[in-house]
Amino acid sequence: MSSSQLFSGSWMIQVFSKDADFSERFVISGSLASDGAFPGEAGTGAVFVSGPRWLLRFEWNDNAGSGWQPSDLRRVGALFNLGQGLTTLLGADDNFPQLRDHDFNDLVLRCQRLDSKLTVHPIVLPDFTLPDSLRNPPDPTRAPGKD
Repeated sequence: MSSSQLFSGSWMIQVFSKDADFSERFVISGSLASDGAFPGEAGTGAVFVSGPRWLLRFEWNDNAGSGWQPSDLRRVGALFNLGQGLTTLLGADDNFPQLRDHDFNDLVLRCQRLDSKLTVHPIVLPDFTLPDSLRNPPDPTRAPGKD
């Protein structure tokens, strides 16, 4: 079980999805200027986080007396593409440990690395295909207009 994820550098954190009856949130600590608790709800604005070493954790609240409790956390996906660089999905499994369903979809965050040195930008390559006139040149031994 992991209750937090260690990050370094600059990242954009967004709520990707929520599939839970409990209240959900994510908490940033150790960053340069973005520490705090953020609602785990669709429509929550992107959070830009940076620092040499910072933590992200998930928390849940049953709104019936539990207070904010730590959720289990797992990487549920990762993608690297040329335009956006590294993106990872982190999923939370809420509830008390003995009652968890191990689905890691209660709250899912999309975390995109913002370091431009690590993001590969596509290079436009020239078109090396030959035009039709060069691929199929006219036969110099044939008279014009004769097939």
